[in-house]
Amino acid sequence: MKRCMLLAVVPKVELTPKTVTVMEGGDVKAVCSASGSPAPVIQWTLDMPSNQYEINSLETKINLTLSDLSPDDNGRVIVCSAENMVGQTEATLQLNILFPPKIQQLLGPERDHHWCIPFTVTGNPKPELLWYHKNELLQEQDYIRTMIHESTENEDHGCLQLVNPTHIHNGEYKLVAQNEYGGDEKTVTAQFIDPPNISPTDMGPDAVIIGMTKIPVIENPQYFRNSGSMLKADTCELLPR
Repeated sequence: MKRCMLLAVVPKVELTPKTVTVMEGGDVKAVCSASGSPAPVIQWTLDMPSNQYEINSLETKINLTLSDLSPDDNGRVIVCSAENMVGQTEATLQLNILFPPKIQQLLGPERDHHWCIPFTVTGNPKPELLWYHKNELLQEQDYIRTMIHESTENEDHGCLQLVNPTHIHNGEYKLVAQNEYGGDEKTVTAQFIDPPNISPTDMGPDAVIIGMTKIPVIENPQYFRNSGSMLKADTCELLPR
């Protein structure tokens, strides 16, 4: 009498595809198959609304259909696992959802160590950010530049940092975010310092303004101070021959 021994084998999982790239609103189909002894139980593990996916189980494979994918699904990892009495094996599907930029918020200036105009922007691929001041493209330099403080799969949180801005930096700021799938823009008004208040009544009729400084014109000055001495304006010094 022959005795048969059943060889136990740890499950092996095959998942197709392993990474998928699709535009927002698109659909994805994936197939997970497994082998092993005894025959393993195959299942998908995903944290998504039930109306967004459909699972079709067959004998040695299980099909998954995802629909109406959104930016919130970008970077999501979905697990297919196979388990029998010997052990468990997993394979993963990663979603890369493409979508145009969206400026979630653009706030008024805040003062910390430097002045900062905070923003939050989403987009995949990461969008290019451009700033405009009074409809003129802002040329970023050391004293005025974009700073990203926190970056996730979908979002960038940062600010336009300004070091010691003056009244000439007041006005409307526009943030434009662009990638190959579209763009978005928002505006905010900034008031860093009140402009100088120079009233015409504060100046004499002969006063002039040089830069931001009011300088009165003095009629018939009698004396000029020079190197500690006083000389009349209409005096001449006779020099010996």
